[in-house]
Amino acid sequence: MAKSDEKIYGIYSGSLQLPEMIDELNEVDLYLQIDALKENIYWKYRMASAAHSELNTTEDDYALEYLIYKTKKFGTKIPEPKRGQHIRITEEYERWYEYYENHFKKNLTEEEWNEFLIKKYNNEDVSEFLPSGKWKGFTHIRRLKEKLWY
Repeated sequence: MAKSDEKIYGIYSGSLQLPEMIDELNEVDLYLQIDALKENIYWKYRMASAAHSELNTTEDDYALEYLIYKTKKFGTKIPEPKRGQHIRITEEYERWYEYYENHFKKNLTEEEWNEFLIKKYNNEDVSEFLPSGKWKGFTHIRRLKEKLWY
């Protein structure tokens, strides 16, 4: 494998279909992509476990770490990716993720969440459903495990 084709966590986009579009995402959309991929990986593990079968999520793992590394453009501090190593999840990334997770999964009701998704899908204004304030001012509630997506 040529150096430019090398699979490095945080750099290689893995299972993402259109990685070039990730740079176009706003902060909320990047969170939604990360959250959706985490859930997808979780359900793949549950299904494989129930079926007592082997599961290889390596391409999804690369994709997830690629997305996480992209949060740097919103101010998270994540060290540069290193060959042969997973990216290091920092407290700032945890706070960034938890800020959005707390809002979308705990503050919005199911009805509000569904209305948000419908309006978002229809390219309507969703500002009333977005969190107020900034993630940097968010008080970190819990520490996530090193492998936060499993």
